[in-house]
Amino acid sequence: MPRFVGAFRDKGREYQLELYRDATGIFGELSSPLLEADSPTSRLYDVYFDPGRGTLRFRARFRYGQLNFSGILRSAVIKGTVDGGSYTQTVVLRRVRHYDEYSFVSRAQFNCAMLLFNRY
Repeated sequence: MPRFVGAFRDKGREYQLELYRDATGIFGELSSPLLEADSPTSRLYDVYFDPGRGTLRFRARFRYGQLNFSGILRSAVIKGTVDGGSYTQTVVLRRVRHYDEYSFVSRAQFNCAMLLFNRY
């Protein structure tokens, strides 16, 4: 069963990252920008995570384009860069303490939820 790793958000509320982990690795979704309702959200693609070093890389697809993330995950903080093609931004995402996560029975259920909610 997938385990919720955490939700991480930057100070300016530009990005929110939700991570899960199962036997095959890390998966999740990225929302950007954070809005009052219905924030643009993408599932994570081509996720690479090295637990020993904390290295985390992934791609996210939005209607407005693709974002590439590369950074380091430490228990409560993710520091990295977001490359949006025409810009590169340094971000610090901190764990959100009080967060109601979804509980998924499997990665397949997560993928199904992403399709149902039109999250690319």
